Amino acid sequence: MNEVTRTTDASRDLTVLKPIGLLTVNLAIEAIDGWYADSPTANLIWDLTDADLTAIDADKIKRILRHAKTLAHHREGGRSAFVIAGDLGFGLSRMYGTLAEAVDHPIPHRVFRTMDEALQWIES
Repeated sequence: MNEVTRTTDASRDLTVLKPIGLLTVNLAIEAIDGWYADSPTANLIWDLTDADLTAIDADKIKRILRHAKTLAHHREGGRSAFVIAGDLGFGLSRMYGTLAEAVDHPIPHRVFRTMDEALQWIES
């Protein structure tokens, strides 16, 4: 099963997107588009703990980032976090954050190993 579930916590102005199975560029972009279409929260966590990221490489990260940046003005002042346990996903998520800074993406991005760490940063 390849899908992205979405959970919203209005009290934290937070959405958690959780890919399950193989995450592709198209699936990531569909999840982003669906979230923005439904009045996005300021804060976002990508919970990648159950995602298979083998279909994602640097070029695909750039494609996702370009798409997300075109919509970011809808959530000024928000934050985006990635939660990932594995080293490959951690590195890919760090790459996304570094590239986001390089292209002046208006939303800060951070990568964490646990959901608790991500939530602490979102709420700080």
